[in-house]
Amino acid sequence: MIQATDLYKATRDGLDIILRYYPQAADVVGTKNKFRARQNEKTASACLHYSGGVWKVVDFGDDGHGLSPIDICMKEEGITHFYEAVLLFILILLSCILYFIKGSFIAYIVPPFIAISLHIL
Repeated sequence: MIQATDLYKATRDGLDIILRYYPQAADVVGTKNKFRARQNEKTASACLHYSGGVWKVVDFGDDGHGLSPIDICMKEEGITHFYEAVLLFILILLSCILYFIKGSFIAYIVPPFIAISLHIL
C-alpha cells in the first residue's frame, strides 16, 4: 500500500506538491519570508515550514495551522478523501514520467487521458 511518506519521498519531501499549488512559494524556499497563498491578498501571510521530514505551509491569513502537501491538495482540489489526493498525485507523477519517455506512443496518449479523466485540463 502506498503511504503519504512514499509520495513525499518522490516529491522532495512534498515541496513539489506545494509548488504545484503555490508556485509563488518557490521564491521563499529556505527563507523565513512569506508568500501570498491567495491572489487577492494584499499582504503575504503564508510561509513554508520544514518539520518532521515534510514541507508544510502555515497560512496566518487562514487558520494558522500547518498544512501538509496532501492537505493542500485536498483543500485546493475540493477533495474530501485522503486516498483521492494520493491517487491524484500518483497519476500526475506517472503521467510526467511517461511524458518524458521519448519516442513512446503511450507517452503522448496517457498524460492527456489522465488529465481528462481527472478534470485537470
